[in-house]
Amino acid sequence: MGYRLEGPGLEAPGEELLSFGLVAGAVQLPSGGQPILLMADHQTAGGYPVVITVASASMPVAAQLAPGDEFSFAETPIETALQMRAAQREGLDLLMS
Repeated sequence: MGYRLEGPGLEAPGEELLSFGLVAGAVQLPSGGQPILLMADHQTAGGYPVVITVASASMPVAAQLAPGDEFSFAETPIETALQMRAAQREGLDLLMS
């Protein structure tokens, strides 16, 4: 479903939202302040605020994280995220040919 992230808690909004669609890579922030990174088998809808979304090309790396591994987030322009995804698909196409 998702990875509950540890570290300094974030200030969560006081109330939950109406349910809305979710994608893999969304980082939800429940009222307790501990973010949740949604993985491939995530729920389809949720009511916690989504504070960031991890670029889809970075999700295979996130899937390999083990408990206790440290990582950080970096702001990525949408154009860069799209280029990362295109490069990833090209690499996969080479493997398949």
